[in-house]
Amino acid sequence: MNEKLQIWKDRFAQAEAEYSARLADYDRWTKQYKGDRQVFTDGRRAKNASVVRNFTFELIEAQIDNTIPMPKVSSPVHSPKKERNARAIESMLRAAVRKIAPERTNSEEDRMTKILGQSFRLIGWDSEKNTRAGCGEPFVRLLHPKQVIPQPGVTDLDGADYVFVTFTDTKERLNRRYGVTVDDGEFGRGETEYGNDTVMQVTAYYINGEGTLGVFSWAGNTVLEDYEKYRARLQYACDRCGALHAFRGKKCSCGGKATVPAECPGEAIFTDIECADGSIINVWERKDGEVTRTVLPYYTPSVFPIIMRKNVSLYGQFGGESDCELIADLQTAHNKLYSKVQEKLLKGGSVLTLPRGVRIETSDREDKLVFLDNAGQKAMIDAINLQPSVQQDLQLLSKYYEDARSTLGITDAYQGKRDNTAVSGTAKQFSAAQAAGRIESKIRLK
Repeated sequence: MNEKLQIWKDRFAQAEAEYSARLADYDRWTKQYKGDRQVFTDGRRAKNASVVRNFTFELIEAQIDNTIPMPKVSSPVHSPKKERNARAIESMLRAAVRKIAPERTNSEEDRMTKILGQSFRLIGWDSEKNTRAGCGEPFVRLLHPKQVIPQPGVTDLDGADYVFVTFTDTKERLNRRYGVTVDDGEFGRGETEYGNDTVMQVTAYYINGEGTLGVFSWAGNTVLEDYEKYRARLQYACDRCGALHAFRGKKCSCGGKATVPAECPGEAIFTDIECADGSIINVWERKDGEVTRTVLPYYTPSVFPIIMRKNVSLYGQFGGESDCELIADLQTAHNKLYSKVQEKLLKGGSVLTLPRGVRIETSDREDKLVFLDNAGQKAMIDAINLQPSVQQDLQLLSKYYEDARSTLGITDAYQGKRDNTAVSGTAKQFSAAQAAGRIESKIRLK
């Protein structure tokens, strides 16, 4: 194992250990959303709830928003030319949004954000998708929060030096994609989750010494990617004479092949360029006493290709607040009491009192026969009702539900239910607007 791989493995192990409590919360909140029957009292496992009214699911589903926010570009300075440029950029971004089809993952992402507190999208460029118009196209991939492991002690992606993203993939796909052979050494978390041929790939995105983005990726003990400058424009040098070529593997005139990667400094210009501020980039420049052609550097990313969407922002916490966490205690108390009410009703009933020695027919016929010796025994036959009262229990159950709705800011009007507090149409509109205002921050963050 090389030294660089060992360094990144140690960093990942430390980051995962620091983030382990949050990873456990994700599993707990997901179970709660699905209607988990497990009940814990004072930290110890108790008897499972016999019945669950899953209002966690109900209240989260009431907030699902299926709209797709479209990009909006504004010019910082009012100018007809800049406004036209802003509209052109906005149209280009809208076309890109339609191409990546976020409708397929919007519903899943909306639920994930509210259940787990945040969700992530990985932005990238797929170089294998070539068309007549160009080479490659952008892609957006939805990430589960368990796939993103932040740098220890960091509460914001913008302030991190590195961040880890994990993927589960097969050895065969990794071998084809990266042109390497994934060995059978030790693997990290989840390497055999779906079988011996499925492994976990860990990708570390980091900010290098120049302030640009670098990437280091591995699976087991095999390095898959190691680029000091992520997505930098590359050219390839001949392994014999050193001549530069644009494509990897191209045969050189000397008989060698272009296999040695080298960073391309930029693109030379052949005419003067007028900038938006009126300045001119001359086609020739003087450097170290020599006149050379001006070379414009290619763009190199300097930010992480990960976008975090928060549910409710909290200062000093990586990620947002989960709706499940806010009402977890109310859901647990509701499950306990609901099971108690059911037990009371099922164990209740009536008791029949008979004089000693009196026999009563036990068949399923409607008219039962009772054999009495005298009229006094008839007065001793009675039925005692043992059905308990659950009125207070039902009131408390309703209180738990209302408290949960109040915590999340969900009203009858917002759920589409009948709202007796608003009489006129204007009052109903105002009530719905107030309910929407409670969760407006979630919509803004989306």
